Amino acid sequence: MLSPRPRLRRILSTPLALFGATLALAACSPLGALDTLVPKTGYRLLADVVYGDDPAMRFDLYLPQGREAGAVPTLVFFHGGSWRSGTKEGYRFIGQAFASRGLAVAVVGYRKFPAVRFPTFAADGARAVARLMEIAPDHGLSERVVLMGHSSGAHTAAAIALDPTFLEAAGVPPTARAGLIALSGPVSIDPMDYDKTRPVFAPVADTETRGRPLLHASADDPPTVLIHGVADDTVYPINSEKLAEALDARGVPVTLSLREGEGHIGPLLALSHPFEAGEDPLATRLADWVRGL
Repeated sequence: MLSPRPRLRRILSTPLALFGATLALAACSPLGALDTLVPKTGYRLLADVVYGDDPAMRFDLYLPQGREAGAVPTLVFFHGGSWRSGTKEGYRFIGQAFASRGLAVAVVGYRKFPAVRFPTFAADGARAVARLMEIAPDHGLSERVVLMGHSSGAHTAAAIALDPTFLEAAGVPPTARAGLIALSGPVSIDPMDYDKTRPVFAPVADTETRGRPLLHASADDPPTVLIHGVADDTVYPINSEKLAEALDARGVPVTLSLREGEGHIGPLLALSHPFEAGEDPLATRLADWVRGL
């Protein structure tokens, strides 16, 4: 189980069985192939929930088939794609993984660069949370959410979780932040230092700190899990390590999981049904952690 205490918990895992499968799948458009391998059972789908005027501003809500007593713990997931690409439809495996374990999951679509730039991605995400809060009573969902994402989506999740002004602008109280799960996220870099990210952040990052979740670490932040592949050469693990240290220094419960042999998409694939490894899969541990918040 991924316990939020002690404050900083470091885990070094070696998912050897997953490593070989990850390499094989990476050679053939991994996320596109996953949909054909993931069961279409274990969840109910409320598709294309509208939270804004743009066609991209929709989310898919995956609900558990059974209804347990009490409010259903809820994840809000943001996909990656360098803020430029990707669709919510490509992440059904995330909805299935957690809804089949009793959680609700909103997989969020959002506007992309170059049509918009940061901070619009995080502002869109906060508006999605606000809309989810509106419909939560209809589905028995918790009024607090765990923000989650992979890669650039992890940056969006962290920006919303660590900078409460995004939720406040959308009319959501900061107390709605139950937790943060960031997979392979560029959560510590200065985006102005890199050619690929500079145009995405140019309007604000040179004069403000909002583009760097690391700089918003505070004692008021929610419990956090940071997961990174040690072999990630797209977004280096130092991103998660620095944020873990900053949160721990401020007394925030944080778990840092560094996964040997995995690259940038390894932690994401580990959540999918075809690549669950061992008797205690990552999705199970994360679902247990969410329920324990």
